[in-house]
Amino acid sequence: MTRCGVEIRYTIRLRCTLSKRNAGITRQGYKTIHFWSQTLHMKNEHNMALIGLGSALVHSGGCLETKLSSTMFMFRATPDLKIVFIDSRVTAVTGYSPANVLDNTLYKIAHVDDVTQLVHAHRTVLAKQQSVTSYFRLLARQGGYVWVQCQFSLVPLIKSPLDSCILGIVTSISSRIGYIVEDIVQLAPVMPKRNDTVLGEYSTSFYNNPILHKI
Repeated sequence: MTRCGVEIRYTIRLRCTLSKRNAGITRQGYKTIHFWSQTLHMKNEHNMALIGLGSALVHSGGCLETKLSSTMFMFRATPDLKIVFIDSRVTAVTGYSPANVLDNTLYKIAHVDDVTQLVHAHRTVLAKQQSVTSYFRLLARQGGYVWVQCQFSLVPLIKSPLDSCILGIVTSISSRIGYIVEDIVQLAPVMPKRNDTVLGEYSTSFYNNPILHKI
């Protein structure tokens, strides 16, 4: 093998035959695996190889076993990625108050050059119940951006007008880079907290239906 070629990322579901105790997160007997792969050119110019590393997506819909650090935040969204609940840690990562991003889609604060990566992961989670993004940039309040990676899980809902919602866990892999304002959303003022809770804030317009409080 001589040199690296094209980087390929993809997510597939594999049949899981492990016991429930050891299987971890499965959906209908399948486990979602994310692969990072790269093509390699062989010494023979007419042959190529593919080397890949597969990893299970560990965050479940309940998110109860996931300990969030100061560089992570969690949100819940409708299937179109409209945020209806967001962890208060979003302020430490991006500078936005929870109220700045509630009732908006995640696309609104994504860097325009990285929307393609987000779209791919969004489509994957709707089709395969779990997905992970490539590294992409979220615009930071008052300018600049932060590099992040996000894992999505499709969570089924019971007794709700929606069949499911998307749970996202965002991990920051950099501090703020630069202070250039690229979108008006970055000029959002600091908003007062809507709810008396340290965990996060809910969309009051979305959760006005009592049934939705069970989500």
